[in-house]
Amino acid sequence: MSIQPPGNRQAVAAFLLAPLLPAAIVALAEPATTSRIGDFLLVALVGGYLPSLVLGLPLYLALRRHLPPRLPLVMGLGGLVAALPPLLVLLLGSEPGGTVGGHTLAIVDLAFGWSGIGPATAFIATCFALGLCGGFVFWLVLASSFGEMFTPDRRTASSPYA
Repeated sequence: MSIQPPGNRQAVAAFLLAPLLPAAIVALAEPATTSRIGDFLLVALVGGYLPSLVLGLPLYLALRRHLPPRLPLVMGLGGLVAALPPLLVLLLGSEPGGTVGGHTLAIVDLAFGWSGIGPATAFIATCFALGLCGGFVFWLVLASSFGEMFTPDRRTASSPYA
């Protein structure tokens, strides 16, 4: 079954805007003693744009003609795209109870109430939750009526007063 995929402008806007909400959540959750702009940029670039280009773009290109962009699907795939890179680093790069790069992973001031689980599991779950937020923004721009602002009507594009 082949469906009509969303427009290219909407897709580009969705890929550009989706990592910004999770990055803002992390930056605002950090203590005021840290550089929130630095945290925002680090999370947006390394935790958002990099996985979305390496994993999300091929996934989008493979599925766009076969599956309609429904909210639960897009959010779930956003969580998977966000959680898969740190999960692979933890699985392939460390022994049980070990560290990554000589440092123990820690979640600082993200008070989501992760209790009874190790810091690595909490980190992966937090990445997945933030990916859900990014997936929501992706769906909002790509498939909801909000995203129509990125596809101007061609009939009125030539006339600024129409």
